Amino acid sequence: MPKNKYAIIMTSTSGLLPGVNAVLNGLDYYDNKGFDFYLINDFERAGKKDYLEQTKLFNFPVISLKLSEFGRKLTFPKKKRSGWQVRFYRWELANQLADSYDAILVIDADMAVTNNIMQYFKIAADTGYIIGVNNPVGYSLEGLKEKGCDVLRGASTPPIHCMPLFFDGKKWKKLLDLCWKIGVTEDWGDMSSLVKAMCQMDIFDQVYRLPNYLWIQTWFYHDGIEMKQAGPKEYLLYGKERINMVHGRWWIQSVCAKWEGIKEPELVRFGKGNTRAIWETFKRLNTTHKIKLDWGPYSWYKDEKK
Repeated sequence: MPKNKYAIIMTSTSGLLPGVNAVLNGLDYYDNKGFDFYLINDFERAGKKDYLEQTKLFNFPVISLKLSEFGRKLTFPKKKRSGWQVRFYRWELANQLADSYDAILVIDADMAVTNNIMQYFKIAADTGYIIGVNNPVGYSLEGLKEKGCDVLRGASTPPIHCMPLFFDGKKWKKLLDLCWKIGVTEDWGDMSSLVKAMCQMDIFDQVYRLPNYLWIQTWFYHDGIEMKQAGPKEYLLYGKERINMVHGRWWIQSVCAKWEGIKEPELVRFGKGNTRAIWETFKRLNTTHKIKLDWGPYSWYKDEKK
């Protein structure tokens, strides 16, 4: 039975534990309340049952669902392996839970929550709008309308990111049905499948796109990110505004090294500085709050001491 009026849904394998923990610790640290957290996972099979036990420390319920058992109840082609399942199972669970919650958030496991985000649930519930994040490297909505949604190929092409996505599940059950249907037949992942479903339903005028720089999905290097203290808490700031989430496996050196690929000399300084601020945020959320992970060999940059 639902304990709260909102739900957050994530699917993860144990290899993404630093992201899962940065989300859960971040939600708790920034005083997010009023939701049930659903985690479809393989942690018990991977010997991480103790982690699931520790989630009882949080001020919100974490409902653990076994990845293998959840999949046995669904019908999909055998060729759809674990990568597909991790992406699409969360949308199917959202469909199953749609009638039980006022609003749902679907989220990736390689993320960190860096602010209080509860207002976005309320906006989605009160307005019926789908609340997403702009993808500045994808097609524009105008371009997509001109070219048609068949041009969508993978995560870099859609005009919006599929996570984080806030929505009223009751209103958008058809969208969830269609996302699954497209995902079963195509091989481009849930970001393309979801936006193709939006195309087919012609509902872009009911999607409210938030600015990428407050959710750090792409283009992490275009301006300086700072870490600032406000009262007892630390926040990441872009300009004067608090960043809500960061997306990416920023605990891995190869991900942090993306700044080295920046071509514009004037942006290199931002890229390197922002990378370090993001990495340090992931480290802080994983090592100083309720569930503390061994940070082990994680280093933000190969030339830095671990």
